[in-house]
Amino acid sequence: MPSTEIRTYFGPEAAPLYGALHLPASRSVRGAVLIVPPLAKEQHDALRGLRRLADLLAADGFAVLRFDYAGTGDSAGAAGRADAVTMWIDSVRAAAAYLRSLGAGAPAVVAVRAGAALAGAAGLDPPAAVLWDPVGGRAFARSRVALAHMAVGAGPGTWIGLDVHADAVADLARLPADALAAPRTLVAARPGAEPVGAADADRLTVDGMAEFLEAPTHLVRIPDPALDDITAWLSAALPDRAPVTVDPVIRTRARFDGVEERLEDLGGAAAVRTLPAEGAPARSVVLCATANDTRHGPNRAWVALAREIGALGGEAVRFDRRGAGESGSVSATEVVPLFPATGIDDAIAAARSCTGPQLTAGLCSGSWFAAHAARAVGADAAVLVNSVLYSWRIKAAIAEDPAGDLGTPRSDRAFAVSGRGRLKHLLRRRLPYAGWRYLGRRGVTQVPEVLLRPVVDGGTHAVLVLSPPDAGWFDDQRGPEGMDSLARRAARGAAAPARTVRIPTGDHPGHHPEVRRVVATAILDWCRQR
Repeated sequence: MPSTEIRTYFGPEAAPLYGALHLPASRSVRGAVLIVPPLAKEQHDALRGLRRLADLLAADGFAVLRFDYAGTGDSAGAAGRADAVTMWIDSVRAAAAYLRSLGAGAPAVVAVRAGAALAGAAGLDPPAAVLWDPVGGRAFARSRVALAHMAVGAGPGTWIGLDVHADAVADLARLPADALAAPRTLVAARPGAEPVGAADADRLTVDGMAEFLEAPTHLVRIPDPALDDITAWLSAALPDRAPVTVDPVIRTRARFDGVEERLEDLGGAAAVRTLPAEGAPARSVVLCATANDTRHGPNRAWVALAREIGALGGEAVRFDRRGAGESGSVSATEVVPLFPATGIDDAIAAARSCTGPQLTAGLCSGSWFAAHAARAVGADAAVLVNSVLYSWRIKAAIAEDPAGDLGTPRSDRAFAVSGRGRLKHLLRRRLPYAGWRYLGRRGVTQVPEVLLRPVVDGGTHAVLVLSPPDAGWFDDQRGPEGMDSLARRAARGAAAPARTVRIPTGDHPGHHPEVRRVVATAILDWCRQR
């Protein structure tokens, strides 16, 4: 049967939680299922897979709730609190209570990764439970610290996708993977995982978990067979109930901490608009997501930034472009492309939904969309973070095979020693800059001035923020020569200023706190102007 997805706030009015309720289109349900998500970057990487699971369960007659823990995603609360684990456990309880309020009985639980530890601590009493690739708090925390240190050089307070407090890490470490008890339990584990759960639990081996939650690139692969198996198991495990027609309470607006947030749909793109709690906004900021990342930004930077903008009297819009995050349906074997044309339309639509002086911002591929939006609406400013695509043209190889050539910096040795790589290296060194710029305009190579010049010629002040690896790419593509060219145009009054901000430390995806700090400073300084 067809299903529908409804985004809503729930829980305390002063500190609302964000959720998405999946229902049969008829709203006649035979039970309920609570999906307890993983933590950190896994929470965002799993989003589309869990959306697809929720759709499958709703089509099978269940009311299904996905949600964000307090201090994560779009829920209220700051990250990095000492009492975060208590807040997360309370979030699980609030989500279960919301489902119970529908009158479809106690919800079954699907708990993913560290979500299994939190669900176990919440004291739920589900009729059936699925522990999906469960991991205890101690093992999970240790792996997150090691990964963040290795990948981005961050300290123990920064995990990839989540900022944490030492006290919260200690609390999480006390939680086992398999404390959640139910009359029937399915343990869906990856091959070779240590056995957890009761001896009489049903067992399912799930391939592809590394590609799903630990993908080495932006490409996240959903383990579609596992979704079908989990749906079938729950359908058989849950007791038969007479169907009930549900009438859920849906809240699309929430006020907390001096701001108002609204859940919106911008032509098919799921969006959140943040506004001052009182009065009209003075300035507007559009925050573009990147690749498979959601509208929350690296380590939830866009959420925190949007709320600061609202507290300053401004307006901020963050959105998932169609086909990513919570926008568009999730298909089996899908690959989320980096640079779809619909993403340009979504960024421009977000910009046109705002009023007053405007700044557009984005990171990596998000900076490319932010440049398009700035150019289309004549934004006052643009903050482009760690750009790698400096051409307005998309290579046919990228459009035709989004899982293949990503158009990202060619730093691997195999490309450097190839004929094409040697030729480009020679051209970078020997070709007069005007010729190099011409190749950029043709889409043959990436030239920073090619992207920036139309933006600043339209009157947009451009700030290019570069982490060390991206600064190297910028220099290799003769970016400094382009900035000199743009400076001459600005001096003649033919263009708005453009400048670069080089960060001495940090990573390309922006998880390192120094990257987020520099970006926030650039945007908030503009918001404070009068």
